[in-house]
Amino acid sequence: MKIAICLYPIMDLGGIVNHTEQLIGGFKDLGHSVDLLELSWKNKHPKANNKAVDNTWEWGPSGIQHHQGKGWNFPARNRFGYKGRWRLGETKQKLEGYDLVIWSVPVPTKLAEHRGNNDWPKLYDLKHPKQIAVIHDGNCASACPHILHIAGHLTGLACVHPCAYNGADIFPVKRQMILNPQDLSCSYCSWDDKATGFISLQTFKAWKHVHELIEAIAYMPKRKDQEFRWIVGEGIEYRYMVSEEKCKPQYYHYGRDLQEGDQEYWFSGMKFWDAAIENGMQRPDKGWWSAKVATAMLKQTRALIDPSWSNKYSMKGGHPNRVVVDAIRCGAIPVARPLGMGAEIFQAGVHYVPIPTGAGPQEYADTVLAVSNMPLVLVKLYQEAGRDKLQLFERGKIASMYLSLAEGDHTATGVHMSENLVTKCNEVLTNFFGV
Repeated sequence: MKIAICLYPIMDLGGIVNHTEQLIGGFKDLGHSVDLLELSWKNKHPKANNKAVDNTWEWGPSGIQHHQGKGWNFPARNRFGYKGRWRLGETKQKLEGYDLVIWSVPVPTKLAEHRGNNDWPKLYDLKHPKQIAVIHDGNCASACPHILHIAGHLTGLACVHPCAYNGADIFPVKRQMILNPQDLSCSYCSWDDKATGFISLQTFKAWKHVHELIEAIAYMPKRKDQEFRWIVGEGIEYRYMVSEEKCKPQYYHYGRDLQEGDQEYWFSGMKFWDAAIENGMQRPDKGWWSAKVATAMLKQTRALIDPSWSNKYSMKGGHPNRVVVDAIRCGAIPVARPLGMGAEIFQAGVHYVPIPTGAGPQEYADTVLAVSNMPLVLVKLYQEAGRDKLQLFERGKIASMYLSLAEGDHTATGVHMSENLVTKCNEVLTNFFGV
């Protein structure tokens, strides 16, 4: 089968990078041909990206050099413009040559460069290929109600976790929960040989709550030799946290009436970031690790911290991040918020150590560091329970589920479409895209 995976430009790709690379790997493991394409609203053929690269860029199953935070360095042959009748026709002719088109970014987002873009809906008017849109979060109703406009062209929605699955019930399209694909080939060293401390790998978004972990680092004892306290990743909230002029008030330690010698005295009034650095927080020189380096480091650590949670998203279901699976396959124990993890796939106290709801920075710090001193019998229980879940994410199995979704019964069930959704869709189409 010949498959195209299509992307529109968006602000932060985040986990879409690894998802896409591993999905391509899964299809190729099954013997299929896959092209990764970037579609841009331009009236000429886009040139190669030519982004500056360093040792944090890498090669993966797509065959296109990519970066965990910056996306792909697309060559010109993988970039297509679709502005105007001629360019649109050329790109549609390209897509007609595939058996399956997967929209990894389902529709254009409301970036400034997309304002007035009334050509994109025509891309979905294809005769030959089946079409699947990937839903990566539970925020469809507000972020992309205009999926409704092209729903009739879609064969199915592939939802990467329970929150995404439940959040997509507003569209009249068959949906299926198909988890994030992973390459499970990995081994790891014994617990005794793993470093104490922790690693956190996140895109810094407000709902990821990385700031809570960074705040808690000031409440930890001084870092020991060989102990890990790695905070890896960047994003909009990172830029706020480190800025001298734009740091948000909630990213400061605000001291009370403290006396010299009080635990909080030394960091009172400091930015979370500065206090964490002073107390042993570690950062890669470039902010990110390549996937290869991240795997090597996870093999060496005892704990992976996923600080993400969202009251809004948790009402729809769990939204565990793929780094949790990365940790499990490398023998590290995940530490996470139950509001983020949910209970549909992973259970607190079985597959991960829960950070208590409402935990203050001291309790947060104690919970994180306690994993390093966990009794070995408990370590083995966590590791064995985690391994039992890994096959749910095997990339070949995940790729097969996409093929089944494309070929199976396409009847949508459990749809909760509302007049409000129709109104939102029409407003976005008219007021932003000019459709």
